[in-house]
Amino acid sequence: MRVRSLLLFVSTEIACVAIIIGAAQGAEPSLIRVRSSGDATVTTLLHDASERSTTFRRLVETIGHTNGLVYVDPGKCKPGFAACLVMSVKVSGPNRLLRVVVDTSRKPPEVMASIGHELQHAIEALSEPGVTNDALLHAFFERLAGGPAATGQLEFETDAAVKAGDTVLKEVTEWINHARK
Repeated sequence: MRVRSLLLFVSTEIACVAIIIGAAQGAEPSLIRVRSSGDATVTTLLHDASERSTTFRRLVETIGHTNGLVYVDPGKCKPGFAACLVMSVKVSGPNRLLRVVVDTSRKPPEVMASIGHELQHAIEALSEPGVTNDALLHAFFERLAGGPAATGQLEFETDAAVKAGDTVLKEVTEWINHARK
C-alpha cells in the first residue's frame, strides 16, 4: 500500500510541475516537456525561472516543440560542474528522454541559470532527430563542440549554452532586484 501511495504522490507531483510550467507559458499541460521527477525544490526553481526569465521560457517552449522530454533532477555532477546534461538518451514511444542534473544547494538564481544552460544543451541534442541512443548523443556533441565527450557527462561547452545561462542569470537577478524596490 505504501508503494502505491508513493507512486501516486510522485505521479501527482510530476503532473503539478507540468501544469505549473504550462500555466507560465500558456501551454496545454499535456505538451509540457521540461519536468521535475517530483523534487519540490526543482519544481519551485522551474516555476520561478519560467516566471522571471523570458529566455528560460523560450528554452522550455523550444523543447516543447520537439519530441524530447527533459527531466531535471537534483544531484551532483563531476567536481567543478554545477549542472550537467547526462550523456544518455532513451527512446520511449515517439519521445526521446534526456536528463539534467543540478546542484540545488547554490543560490536560486545561479541554479536557474545552470538549468537554463543545460536546457540549451538539451535543445542542441534534440535538434538532431537521429540522436536516439547514447553513442549517437556522444558523437553529436563531439561534432558540435569540437571536443571529446566523456562517458556520463559533458566535458565541453557551446557558446549558445554559455549565453543562455548568462542571460537567464541576468534576467532573474533583474527581476529579483526590481521586486525588492
